[in-house]
Amino acid sequence: MSAPVTATAAPPTGNPLAVDEGVKPTIPLLLGIFVAHVVIWIGLIRLLPGDDRVSFEFLGDQSTPWVRQFIIPLLVVLAFQAAVITKLGWWKSVMRDPVRTDRKWLWVFPVVLIVLALLTFASEGAQDAGSGYLVSVLTTTMLVGITEEMTFRGIMLVGARRLFDREWRAVVFSGALFGLFHLPNILVGAPAGPTVLQVFQTAIIGTAIYALRRTSGALVLCMLLHGVYDYLVLQGNWDKVASALL
Repeated sequence: MSAPVTATAAPPTGNPLAVDEGVKPTIPLLLGIFVAHVVIWIGLIRLLPGDDRVSFEFLGDQSTPWVRQFIIPLLVVLAFQAAVITKLGWWKSVMRDPVRTDRKWLWVFPVVLIVLALLTFASEGAQDAGSGYLVSVLTTTMLVGITEEMTFRGIMLVGARRLFDREWRAVVFSGALFGLFHLPNILVGAPAGPTVLQVFQTAIIGTAIYALRRTSGALVLCMLLHGVYDYLVLQGNWDKVASALL
């Protein structure tokens, strides 16, 4: 068994997972980063030129202009996140936990999440499409996993750990924002009722991904789990479950 990584500084809040690194976080700072992520993501989806944009209900169809509608906006978001983390000086604490939990039962949550995604995929399997389409879908879902985890299990969680004296409060804060992040899907055509339900679902699912961070200590694995989950769900039954994507 590998030895856990130790924290580099005494946490000012009493949370043993808080690391005193770089710029000191504040609630307005974290909420500002959250809003900026939403505005960049939703804004570029709606504003990039092109008359072939698909509505939310047809997300994943073979006519989806993946590069223009999703990949380019996601790359812009990723560049924004890299600039923010560099400015804050939080790279070390964002990418790895200072200590890993010894509660091995927490592995149950990410395992259940991926099993559910595999069952969805097994219901229909991948669409009968060319390799270019499948690569575009995989690129998109992996970028979704990378960018959303960078913000929510990365920046938001790390910042909240230094603001709240209990880890569960940091988890609730970052998880609630993760759920609310999906509310603006209404602006790109998602129906209001299912979207509100999705807010609660994704907040809960985010806790399963958080469990992977605590057991593995690595944000990269959270990104991978998130991206694979979205890919399997999108390909397994896209016309019925697109609204359930993280």
